[in-house]
Amino acid sequence: MISREAIEHEVNTVYKSTATNSLSLKEPGLVDLEVQVRELKGAFIFTNTIQTHDRDLYFDLERTEPLVMMYFQLQGSAHFVDNKPFKVLPMHHSINHVPLFRSRCVAEKNTFSKNLCIKIRPAVLLREWPDELSGDRWLRAVEAGEPMITLHKSRPMNYTIQQNVKQLLDCPYSGQLGSYVKESIIRLLLIQQLAEFADESGPGNGQQALLINQPAKLTTSDVAALQDLRQYLEQHFLEDVSLDKLARRAGLNSFKLKHGFRTLFKTSVMRFIDEKKMNYAKQLLLAHDDSTDRFDLSDLLGYNHYSNFSAAFKKHFGHSPSMYRKHFSDKKYLSHIN
Repeated sequence: MISREAIEHEVNTVYKSTATNSLSLKEPGLVDLEVQVRELKGAFIFTNTIQTHDRDLYFDLERTEPLVMMYFQLQGSAHFVDNKPFKVLPMHHSINHVPLFRSRCVAEKNTFSKNLCIKIRPAVLLREWPDELSGDRWLRAVEAGEPMITLHKSRPMNYTIQQNVKQLLDCPYSGQLGSYVKESIIRLLLIQQLAEFADESGPGNGQQALLINQPAKLTTSDVAALQDLRQYLEQHFLEDVSLDKLARRAGLNSFKLKHGFRTLFKTSVMRFIDEKKMNYAKQLLLAHDDSTDRFDLSDLLGYNHYSNFSAAFKKHFGHSPSMYRKHFSDKKYLSHIN
């Protein structure tokens, strides 16, 4: 027979895990419990199901490393017993940034509870996030290491969030395809949660509200680094670059690179590079006749296939490369005969 203390200890150990893990316990008269932890590209997906019987169980939740925590209470309630006890009601959710997290949760006797918790390392989130949303105040709080907590004032899950959670839990795919699908769903859920809690301006835990509505400040050295990087890209836009490489070159983290570049130059880093590539491609098309190898051109600009380059060119200028060159040639011919 497993004691209540032993069960609590085993569950606490799994909750602190940062690797794929699982725990399944069935102790008559005490608890039926299952915890699964799956790792997915810097994120940890916890699914917890617990049915208690004749006694309460207490779980100490503790994390000593910063995490972004997406929480979804699917069935039953979650009862947290800190200085100010609170419950997360069924079909409620919250999003939190917790640089340091300690709490205690009680599974009250004769109750059933199921929840999903997705924990993401801040560095992964900031690196992967789209340039267009680099000014989001929640993400700025993550970048600054500031707590943002809504667990104690969770909100009802709307239909779209419910369906996306269901798709994540019931994903029929495995391997790389399954990982890609799950990553996409998590990304979508995160966007939906950020939108849902966009009006939360502070940590929501009795502390003074965080003043993070102003744009993230760039230091003099940040500005100098970004200007140097822009000059570098003016000459090296054809090189194989990534945000991580550019961030290291500038001596900035990827979040500050994306946010700072957009703030200073009113465009994203990758869009700036694409603009340079497209203008360069236009110059090459106008400077050479039809003998210019279109595949050499697409390869020079870093496109795997000519069709990808042609689509990007048409999106940028409104004409395919061949139509653009033909249009220019016709105008040049008419100018010559006139």
